[in-house]
Amino acid sequence: MTVLKKLFVIHPELVAAAGHVYTESQAWRRLCQARGITLRLFGHRDCDPNVVKELGVEPVFGLTDEIAGRYMSAAERLAPQPADVLALTDFTLRGECMKAACEAAWASEETPPDLLVFPWVDAALVDGIAAWLAGVKPERRPRMLLNFVRPEPGWTADAGRDLVNGDFSYFRFATRRLRALAHPGQVALTAVEPRLCRLVSELAQMDCHPAPLHQYYPDPAPQPAANPDGRVRIAFLGPDRPQKGGSQMADLIARICRIAPTARVFAQVTTRARADEIASAAAGVPTNAEIDLHIGGLSTEAYFQRLAETDLLVQPYEAAAYALMPSGIFADAAAVGVPVVTPGDTWMADRLTEGWSAGAIFHEAGSDAVIAAVYAALERLPTLQLNAVASTEAWRKAHSLEAYVETSLPLLDLTLPAAAKPTAKASKAVAGARDAGPAKPAASAKAVQTPSPKPVSSKGADSKTTSPKPAPVNAAKAAAATKPKGKLVEKPSAKAVQSAPKTPAAAPPKAAKAAAGAPAKAQAKPKSAASVKPSARKAATDL
Repeated sequence: MTVLKKLFVIHPELVAAAGHVYTESQAWRRLCQARGITLRLFGHRDCDPNVVKELGVEPVFGLTDEIAGRYMSAAERLAPQPADVLALTDFTLRGECMKAACEAAWASEETPPDLLVFPWVDAALVDGIAAWLAGVKPERRPRMLLNFVRPEPGWTADAGRDLVNGDFSYFRFATRRLRALAHPGQVALTAVEPRLCRLVSELAQMDCHPAPLHQYYPDPAPQPAANPDGRVRIAFLGPDRPQKGGSQMADLIARICRIAPTARVFAQVTTRARADEIASAAAGVPTNAEIDLHIGGLSTEAYFQRLAETDLLVQPYEAAAYALMPSGIFADAAAVGVPVVTPGDTWMADRLTEGWSAGAIFHEAGSDAVIAAVYAALERLPTLQLNAVASTEAWRKAHSLEAYVETSLPLLDLTLPAAAKPTAKASKAVAGARDAGPAKPAASAKAVQTPSPKPVSSKGADSKTTSPKPAPVNAAKAAAATKPKGKLVEKPSAKAVQSAPKTPAAAPPKAAKAAAGAPAKAQAKPKSAASVKPSARKAATDL
């Protein structure tokens, strides 16, 4: 295998010092520094100057008047467009922007890199990559790694996530161009969600390989502040977009204040209007709960510190939005050891079912189902916390940028250089963080035992791997649960609530038994709303 020495990472969505694209870019920089790899990181033209300086970002992606002028006049850019024309225009312009970004990156280096990585691609960006390749001499076309994080807009999975409907024409067109121009064996496709991976494989007619989620985690992990009064700390983190249940937050927080009257509730919101809506809804609730509302983004340090000081993370997400897409916030919570309330039939619920982390799953839309799941989680919070903490070390190893790179490079006959040995000071700091143990649980409650959803079964076998076994947790520190000063009231109906497995999450099942993730065939119906049904073949990764 060739040792990776020079790497280009092209991240069109790298704009601000917040969000998963930013923290992932921090992880690329950290990995390359640790391994002695020369990294050039390319982002958006509008990238924050402070991010440019911090990470050494080269802004190359973005729409210019020159690119837009090839397809429409200035007046037409401002005029309303029919939906079909708008979709085609967006596809074309984003592809042109990616082509221009690749050209700028490629022309800036005499000696080509060993690998180009595109961490978040879609059909439009793939088309732009293919258009750029057409202008590169065949003998100079590089190795490339393209990762699909989410489905295309308009792709929707059915209730069982066996069928996917949508317009696949743009995707098929773009990947056909890529197949025609990329050297066999020098381009690899990956996807995190197993069903999306199978779908990409069929539509692209190229192998798409299951891969770990490429997350950034601070090292050492942040330690939670003391919680002397034992108030349970509940958090809503991330942008309050509609697919993340933003419209429900006011009602949910008011009802949480009612059922957990001594809780501390933290919510991250986008606008002052949303903050006022939440405050107004909670004002009429007789409670001693405290509400802390943060408007806007959080720095990486503040975000992870807030997560470390959370006892229960609530994700009132729309299940359909995450049926074929992972949640980075869930991954962060799993890495810190925070139980999660999350929707069923999603990537997050699949991970809970496999035994990673712990939490409660709701299976119906609406705040009633979410509140029932929150109540069930609070009743057995100490057990959930122990289970969540038990798999943190294994999760960080299995779902991190380092794991993604180590899994993906062999697909292109590449390998990482050996890591530099840590200094004695750094080793001591890491060891101290690992020995510190989890925060004391903020509440103890009567356990609620409900049946766990069965893992996705699969038949046949392409390959078989085993999820890494979580390291043992410091039981003496983790078991220090304290009784809350208040109590839960107004127990909601537990209908449609599914708690995570009661058994400790110290032994996640083998991936081959947990989630179908290998490439599979699809069947497209001869109509605009086509459907794809992936076959059930075993996973080839430890998702």
